[in-house]
Amino acid sequence: MTITDDTVDTNAVPTPDNNLNDHKPVGFGRMLRKEDPRFVRGMGQYCDDVQLPGMLHLAILRSPLAHARIVSIEKTAAEAHPKVVAVITGADLAEKNLAWMPTL
Repeated sequence: MTITDDTVDTNAVPTPDNNLNDHKPVGFGRMLRKEDPRFVRGMGQYCDDVQLPGMLHLAILRSPLAHARIVSIEKTAAEAHPKVVAVITGADLAEKNLAWMPTL
């Protein structure tokens, strides 16, 4: 084919077969990833979809002020909530020798 040709031979262009589980190079050498079909079809499972017995969720509250020095934390209201299992502060981490943990 030259630049002046107006037609393209479609038989010369490689096309992927319909088997989505076939991991041979397709087109320009890209591999079909084995997880693609289930996510494209809305059947993929994300970490947020996993629910196990006794599983807990974590919420982190950070200071809205950069480089602020927190002088006290009142956590009794949070601890009183019926669905709260634990409220952990930096002081609690220091008591357990975990204050070295990096900030989030």
